[in-house]
Amino acid sequence: MRSLLAGAVVVAFVGIVAVLVFVPMEEANENPLLILVGILGKGFSDVLSYYFGSSQGSAEKQDTLDRLAEGPTGNPGDPVHTEEGSPGYDPNDPQALRRLTHPRDTYDG
Repeated sequence: MRSLLAGAVVVAFVGIVAVLVFVPMEEANENPLLILVGILGKGFSDVLSYYFGSSQGSAEKQDTLDRLAEGPTGNPGDPVHTEEGSPGYDPNDPQALRRLTHPRDTYDG
């Protein structure tokens, strides 16, 4: 849904700019169109900032954190991957993953 809205803003902005450049009009009709260009220009700037700025990276980071919170699934593509037979790995031990990812911790609890 987010990408659809972003696409609509980009298309509207490009369309309004094309109308201003290629369609002759009276000055009285041009002023409201210039206001619309300003509003859509801000939206266009926000779309570019999201997709090419820090917001997209932040969303990807949040996805990674959400996957990490679920714990390992045993798939090699996981950010946290453990295999049976790894030193210190016991699927029945709730602290096994902590010992693997934080080996300096001496938590025995």
